[in-house]
Amino acid sequence: MGENDAQAPHLILLEAIDAAYANHTGKGLGTNCCPVEIERGDKWARLAWINDSAPFGVLAHNAESDPKFIYVNNAAIRMFGYRRDEFIGLPSRLSASEDRRAARAAFLEIVRARGIAENYADVRVDRSGCPFRIRDGTVWQFDGGDVVGQAALIWFDGKVD
Repeated sequence: MGENDAQAPHLILLEAIDAAYANHTGKGLGTNCCPVEIERGDKWARLAWINDSAPFGVLAHNAESDPKFIYVNNAAIRMFGYRRDEFIGLPSRLSASEDRRAARAAFLEIVRARGIAENYADVRVDRSGCPFRIRDGTVWQFDGGDVVGQAALIWFDGKVD
């Protein structure tokens, strides 16, 4: 890690999220998706790419009874339309419409029991309440030392008409 990494605690959290993903899947986030020179290079460059430039969303919430977002990358910010400072601390249940929250909660219980679930697709809502589809999602448990929760890798699949 370089001298500026103390200014990037979100990358430290992303490192724990990435490590848990690798423990569950055998590969790091962005494998076969990020530019080859980044994938083969420094871990911190790959994590910075995931945070800043990845075409997929990565989100994480803590393990509170009403979990709150603790990490979002730029792609997730674009999908959901919140500023980072609005997103962090937001109850994650608000990412789904009221009529989808029970199904979402049931799915997260399955992830809690199994450790990971793949090929997840559903509908989420952005900041203004407009629904959009996510596809090819993976949701997994992570333990980042002081922080325990669940993380997700999702792909945007278009607005719902």
